Amino acid sequence: MQTALRELEEEVGIKHVEIVPHAKFTDHYSIRTSHGMAKKTVTLFLGKLKSSTIRLKRDELLDVHWFDYHTASLILGKLSTGQSLRGANTYLQQHKWT
Repeated sequence: MQTALRELEEEVGIKHVEIVPHAKFTDHYSIRTSHGMAKKTVTLFLGKLKSSTIRLKRDELLDVHWFDYHTASLILGKLSTGQSLRGANTYLQQHKWT
């Protein structure tokens, strides 16, 4: 989780976030590289931001967008991270975390 928090700060300038305890979602997928196939693992954490202000680090990311669940599910639904998005949504529906 410390790596995720560091990446948030380094890549988009988000310093103050409260991570939802026990809400961690992991996806596995493969990508094609010049050396063949490589297995990847992505772990997503739910967090509550103290501020939605971001400072995009252009050498790390091209752009950042905020989406509601419905829009995000349309974008990510068929990708491997769509499974984590659905899991996060289910978690939030089952737990009253404010």
